[in-house]
Amino acid sequence: MATQQSTGPRVGPHGMALGITVTAAIILMIAGVFGMIQGLVGVFANDFYVVTQKWLFELDPTVWGWGQIVIGVIAFGASSHGSDFRSS
Repeated sequence: MATQQSTGPRVGPHGMALGITVTAAIILMIAGVFGMIQGLVGVFANDFYVVTQKWLFELDPTVWGWGQIVIGVIAFGASSHGSDFRSS
């Protein structure tokens, strides 16, 4: 026997779910901005970060800075895209 799904009105996000999602998007956006700031410091002020030991990946502070900028832009983009709550 086949079952039919109700074709009632669609319910949009609301209440606590919407608040938690918006809060997570804001936190991700702030983390992305701070990551970009750390990257800019790594790119423009190479003497600010001190390299002390040899690790598995030996990166120049400039390369590390560009990596932080890219990760920050991705995080910021994901947070701003994910906070679009349009009802379908």
